[in-house]
Amino acid sequence: MITTQRKISEQILRRLRGVTDETSFDEREIQLAVKQTLASIVRNRYFQGKQTETGEVDGSLFFTLEENEVLKDRLGRFYIETPSSSIALPFGVDIRKLWKTGGSSFIEVPIGFIDLYEGNDAYLLAGKSGFFREGNKIILVNVSEVNNPKKLNITMLLPFDRLDEDDSVTVPSDMVDEAIEIVIAKFANTSLLKQDETNDSNAN
Repeated sequence: MITTQRKISEQILRRLRGVTDETSFDEREIQLAVKQTLASIVRNRYFQGKQTETGEVDGSLFFTLEENEVLKDRLGRFYIETPSSSIALPFGVDIRKLWKTGGSSFIEVPIGFIDLYEGNDAYLLAGKSGFFREGNKIILVNVSEVNNPKKLNITMLLPFDRLDEDDSVTVPSDMVDEAIEIVIAKFANTSLLKQDETNDSNAN
C-alpha cells in the first residue's frame, strides 16, 4: 500500500484518543516512534527473508533515493552520505544498488580495498567504479575529478530516517498494521501508567 509516515502517525493518534483519556499526546514523539518501529520491522523482515529457502527479500522493503550529490572529503575521497543509521545492517547489506542514471552499477568492495589494492591492477576494477561503506558515508573507489559522476542513485532498505513524514512509500499493509499496533501499545501503556500515578496521588 502507498502511504506516508504522517498518515500512519495520524491513524495512531486517532486510535489512542479513542482508547485512553489522554488528549495531550506529543505528535512528534509518535512520529519518531513510527519511524523507529518501521525501521526495526524492515530490518527484521530482511533477516527473515534471508533465512528462507530462496534467500529472497521482499522487494517492497527497498526504496530508491535519486540524485544524491557526490562530495569530496578532506582525504580527497569521493563519497555520498548514507541516509540511514537506524536501518544499517552489517557489511552494508542494506545497500542493494548504487549507480549513475544511464550508467552501469558500482561494484561493492571490502572496506579495506583502497589500502590493500591501491596502485595494483585490481584497484582499477577493470575500468569500473566501486564503493564501500564507512560510517555514514559510501566511499567511491576508482573515481577522480575526471570521472566524478556528480550525482548517484542508491537503492537500499527503506531508509525511514532520510524520508520526510510526507514522502509517499510503498509499504506492505501487514507491516503498517504491525507498526501501528506496536506504537499504540507503547503509548497506551504509558498513558495508563500516568493515570494510575495520578489516581494514587489523589488517593493520598
